[in-house]
Amino acid sequence: MLASYASKRTEVTLADLGFVQQRGLFEREGERLGAPPPVVDAADIVADPARTLERLCRALGIVFTPSMLGWPRGPRPTDGVWAPAWYQSVERSTGFEPRGLAAAVVLPPALQRLADEAQPHYEALKMYCL
Repeated sequence: MLASYASKRTEVTLADLGFVQQRGLFEREGERLGAPPPVVDAADIVADPARTLERLCRALGIVFTPSMLGWPRGPRPTDGVWAPAWYQSVERSTGFEPRGLAAAVVLPPALQRLADEAQPHYEALKMYCL
């Protein structure tokens, strides 16, 4: 994720990545609910969309429908201002597509330091994955 993000930005900070903010939101919502909220890793959705979304729906108390696994091709009014920079492949897609294993990415030292800083926040969330 970091290598992809850095390819679009000249400078990247830990705050830009969102892991610290996600962890804070997770913890605050867990306190509000009295239990950890559901967590889903995007890799799990790509690996098995139906199973992962079924689990998420069950955790949220909503009905899973197979129509959640597909969408019409093209942009959406809800995409936001970041769509032109990030959503080209989503706009071409009509559903979840399996990916092969990504090749290991060697990050330059500055980005590796960011990855190392983000890792504990990612791990804190990952342990609650459905």
